[in-house]
Parts: sequence; C-alpha cells; structure tokens
Amino acid sequence: MNRTAWNEAHRNLAIKMKEDPNWGDEYRDGDHTFDDTEIELLGDVSGLDVLQLSCAGDASQAFSLANLGANVTACDFSPVAIETAKENAIKIGIDVQFVVDDSQRLSSFEENQFDLVHADYNLWFYEDLPVACQNWHRVLRIGGRLVLHEEHPIALWCLEKDSTGGWKKKRVYGDKTPEYYLDTDGGPPGSEGDLEAVEFPHTMADIMNAIFQSGLSVEKMVERVRENTKGTAKGVLPSDFFVIARKVGP
Repeated sequence: MNRTAWNEAHRNLAIKMKEDPNWGDEYRDGDHTFDDTEIELLGDVSGLDVLQLSCAGDASQAFSLANLGANVTACDFSPVAIETAKENAIKIGIDVQFVVDDSQRLSSFEENQFDLVHADYNLWFYEDLPVACQNWHRVLRIGGRLVLHEEHPIALWCLEKDSTGGWKKKRVYGDKTPEYYLDTDGGPPGSEGDLEAVEFPHTMADIMNAIFQSGLSVEKMVERVRENTKGTAKGVLPSDFFVIARKVGP
C-alpha cells in the first residue's frame, strides 16, 4: 500500500521539481539541509561510507551528506523515488549511489559495509522496528554509528489541532493501532488526490528497546522543544528527537 502511494506521489513530485528551474541549486552550490544540532551530532563525516535510509526522490539528506564529504549510498523502497533521485543527482552533479531497497530489510547490502546509517523523518513507515534495527546493526562496521532523527511520538501521535486552533487529544500514548489515511496533507511528498497509505505509531520505549535489542550501544539522546514544528503544542511538548548509537566489537 505504501509503496503504491509513494510511487504515485513521486511521479507528481518529479514533475514539480522539473518545473522549478532553481530546484537543487543549494546542493549544486555545496549546501546542506541540516541544522546546527544535527551537524553537531553527525560530526565529521568526511570520507565515511554512509547509508541514507528512505531517501525519497528529492534525496535532500543524501545530497547534504555528500556535500559534507561522505561517500553516500541511499535507498528507498519506491523504484519511482530512486529513478527521480538518480535524475536529480545527474542534474545537480552530485555522486550518490541509489538502490531500490526496503529500509527495514536492506536485502541488497552485506554485513559491515557502512560507517554510518542515517535515518531521518521516516520511522513511522516502518512496521517492524526490531527487524529494522537488527539490519541497521548488521550493515554497520564495528565502531560505526546509527544517527536517527524523528518527530517525537508524544506530540505527533497524541495531539491534533481543534476547530479553534487549540490542541485536543488525538489518541492515547501507546495506542499502536496502525493509522490508515487518504488525506495527502502530511503524506507522501508531491501527492495529488487521495492516496491510501498507513503509518505505524511507536512509543519512545518501542524505539529505544528495538535499538538496544539489536546490539547497538546508545551514546546519546537529544529531545527538542520547538514551536515551529508540526504537532508541537506551542513549544511545550517535545517536537523531535535524536538518537546516536554505535556498533561495538565483541
């Protein structure tokens, strides 16, 4: 279901990007999309072999990592997204290897291939977090790191705007019922019309336990409270979080 929606969304996204003569200029000029917090947590990625998960057709994080000096491989389960990303890489002149693969399974990749696995704002499309984390651990080299950045589940899943512009309860924290939707607002990028898709709510405990159980060693976690992020209650609740975890030796 999600692959079908993502394919259709990226057909529309590709058209929009082609119609914008300035799309990709920032990456062509060597820029990146990361804020100061993420740059600090990423550290120096020059020369590292990096796997960027669920890259989408715009491949903004993949291009950003390449501009920071990394050797980047990016994957997405949508063949249309990967084809779009390849076209964009040629257009802006950035060398990134793109592979069609499910970011939970990573069946195209061998053990110990990467120094860093980068997951940024795609966690809710992963139904099986333990399997995903096990495979992220598998493809990392000893000493390699997972850098995970995602919207915070409390604000994202538990609250929504009401008719007055205030906030009301959307669901109880810990309710893991999959969320099926047709509304394209907040759905796949470039969507036109109704595309059926599903997301999977996970608690912070789900996320952290999946990382721990994979064998990765958590080094740092950062939670942020920002007013300008979707789902954040006026700077009161956490908007997003980062987890830095490392694959340690035997």
